[in-house]
Parts: sequence; structure tokens; C-alpha cells
Amino acid sequence: MRLHGDAALSLAVQLLSEPLSWPVADLRIATECSITYHQSMARVRIRLARPGDSSALADLRYRFRIETVPATETKSRFLHRCIPWMRKRFRSGSSPWRCWVLDDGKQLLGHICVQLFEKIPNPVNEPEFHAYVTNFYIVPEMRSHGLGKRLLNKALSWCRARGTDAVILWATPGSKSLYHRCGFVESTDVFELRDGVRQPH
Repeated sequence: MRLHGDAALSLAVQLLSEPLSWPVADLRIATECSITYHQSMARVRIRLARPGDSSALADLRYRFRIETVPATETKSRFLHRCIPWMRKRFRSGSSPWRCWVLDDGKQLLGHICVQLFEKIPNPVNEPEFHAYVTNFYIVPEMRSHGLGKRLLNKALSWCRARGTDAVILWATPGSKSLYHRCGFVESTDVFELRDGVRQPH
């Protein structure tokens, strides 16, 4: 059952009187009626992280990691060491790290980090930097609204502007489709060795 005419308009006006941050959503109410509304995402902007964001970024980092793996460190201890780490690396200057955040004016909704690292100079026509993408996270309530793709494209544009040879990352199963849509391919010539993990022969 759907609302039509004046009833739908009246309900929509009432609902939209409060500020929303979703681009498109389907709102289902107790009577099982549904309407679709559009709301601008103009309030959510992408910007470079600043040292003052370090506490919020460390908190998001903790949330990010414990979504899939149980914590082995208390949150307070983790924040105590993570906040100064981020404050040092995400300040402007010559640091090889960059971090972009999603900011709605009140809080951070996500982030992505890139570390640029040099290759050994070579005498052929090949760029001499690689980029490592990591710490890519959107808070759960803001997923599936295109923010992740916008954030990733921002980081990739920065990498291209610096003439990187390759952009590398470790993908989770749920993120692979996004990376494929943005041009990433799964490499067949990269080897990985992790201490304490024996690989089958």
C-alpha cells in the first residue's frame, strides 16, 4: 500500500521538516506505507584530515578494526598510542601520508588513508612511486549511498597527480566489487609472506 495525493504530500512535508543527510532513502512506517524522498548530501564534504581530527580518527580506526576481528587491546590503551601516531603523520608538510575524511560539519563519517613510498631509481620510462591505500572506512549507517566511491576517487586522483606507478591495497571480500568498479585488478605477480603463517606447498 502506498500513500497518494494530498496524504503523501502532507506526510512528506512533515518528514522533511527535520534535516536529513541521506541522498535517497525508502522510509517504511508502521502502516507498511512507503515513500521515497531525496535529500542533498551537500553538507557532507571531503577534506584532508587535520591534527585536530586525531581523536575522532583514532576512535573510527578502533571501530573499523573490531568490526571483523576481536580486540586484544583495551580501547583506552589503543587510543592513547593511536592519537599521537595520527597527529604526527596527518599534519601538513613532507609526510608521505595523506588522509581524507568525510565531514558533515558535526562529526567524521569515514576516512581513507594513502602512504606514498619511493621506488629505487631506474633508467626506464617508469614512475618511481607506489601508493598504498589503507584504513578505508565508512560508518555503517552511511554506507551504500555512494560516499565510499567518492572518497576512494578523491584518494586515487591524488595518486594519479603524483604519477604513481601502482596503487596497492588489501581488499576485504565485501569491498572487492567497489575496487573493481574503480579500475583495480587482482594481481597475479605479488607474493605475500606473513610471519607465523605457513603456506601450503
